[in-house]
Amino acid sequence: MPLYEIEHCIPLSKEQRDELAQTITHIHTKKFSTPSLFVNVRFTDVRDHCMYIAGQQRTSNRIFGVVRAGGPRTAESFDELAQQLEAAWDAVINGGKRGHGDKEMKVVSIQGSITAGVESGLLLPRAGGDAAWLNENKPMFERLAQAGDADFVQLLDEMQNREDLVKALSDDAIRGESREMIGVFPRVCSHGPTRSRESFNELCSEINSAWHHIVHPELSNSELPPRELELAAIFITSELLAGMKVGFPVPAAGTEIAWAKEHFESFKERAALGDEDFVDYVEELEKKPEFNEAPRSE
Repeated sequence: MPLYEIEHCIPLSKEQRDELAQTITHIHTKKFSTPSLFVNVRFTDVRDHCMYIAGQQRTSNRIFGVVRAGGPRTAESFDELAQQLEAAWDAVINGGKRGHGDKEMKVVSIQGSITAGVESGLLLPRAGGDAAWLNENKPMFERLAQAGDADFVQLLDEMQNREDLVKALSDDAIRGESREMIGVFPRVCSHGPTRSRESFNELCSEINSAWHHIVHPELSNSELPPRELELAAIFITSELLAGMKVGFPVPAAGTEIAWAKEHFESFKERAALGDEDFVDYVEELEKKPEFNEAPRSE
């Protein structure tokens, strides 16, 4: 579920990468009761990248974490997470002391921006909803494990033997009985005026289905694809606060039609100049009923 990317400006041995990945996985799983299977760690050697700090070219080591925010996860818990990640780097790379120079961990950044996603074919739960999600999907995990998927064999082992997960699953089972009796359901988490969590989940499912249809269409949904052909994860992150694309400001979520009407004359000018993207876009807009319903900007 989370993705941690480690940018390093010093060479790291496989042993160091392994230890860092295992330590980061342990930190995240213990802090948020997340199964190990869903913690992703990626290393990027940036020795050949151009990095500037304060306008001066420099090198630095950085860790970026993209996680699910909300639920019981507080700002304080993310502060602690950042400190633990920095300490993990120093423990593995600097013998437990604070690093200096090229061995210093310059930046640890945690971004709570995963809105929705699919991992191992399953829609991701909301932050804080992991235990309920694990209980709900346990029959599927068991089928995948029986089919020989080693990842899900490990997941079931953690669900049965990892103390924090066992407790979380047990507590959720009790809460689940209460929810069933009194009819309490999670609220919709919205991002933008017209975009709900459900709409992002549908988007993830459609992307996953498209991958299946194109990459391994000969397999049924119940068959496991070869590991190199499996779409391991889809993450939808938020929020895009602002941006520019081909000279136009990016619209806020849910305002695309109003934005297109506002800039339509400029789009037509670009199309008239021979920009094929805008030729297609103008044609597409003119065919949209919702685009033609309201008046355009003069």
